[in-house]
Amino acid sequence: MNLPNIIRPEHTFIGVSAPTKWRALQTIADKAAMAFSVDARIILKALEAREKLGSTGIGNGIAIPHAAIDGMSTPRGLLLRFSRPLDFEAIDDIPADIAVVLLFGENNRGEYLNVLSAHRAAAAIGRRTRRHAQGKDGRRILFRFHRRLTGVTKARPEGRARSSAMRRS
Repeated sequence: MNLPNIIRPEHTFIGVSAPTKWRALQTIADKAAMAFSVDARIILKALEAREKLGSTGIGNGIAIPHAAIDGMSTPRGLLLRFSRPLDFEAIDDIPADIAVVLLFGENNRGEYLNVLSAHRAAAAIGRRTRRHAQGKDGRRILFRFHRRLTGVTKARPEGRARSSAMRRS
């Protein structure tokens, strides 16, 4: 799984507003549909079905909603920071303010094994990002998270030309 190709800076959203986990999944489906040209209803149905199997809240304020999407040929992802933390029923009971969304085609079901590794990496990354982030600058926190998750260092949260890739919702 090549995360820099799956979660691109232009698919990063800050200040995403949703009152509940289920409404967040709807928002995620809408954003993914626009970004990846897939029907939002198909994405939402798959995300909800996966969430009903067990929570995608992995702890440390991070959720990793993921699902196989019919009609999607390559793995794609989004990175979101919610305007307020949401209860994703993580084992540590810490509400999630960051969501790493991973969507795979039906032909990429084998990628789910890699998702499990991403879960562990994201939890560790989340701990370090929060520990080193100063203040409540969402762009900086999300940039550091994206950089550590993907290894991409070119996009920066400050500066007009480079920050346009990260979108405020």
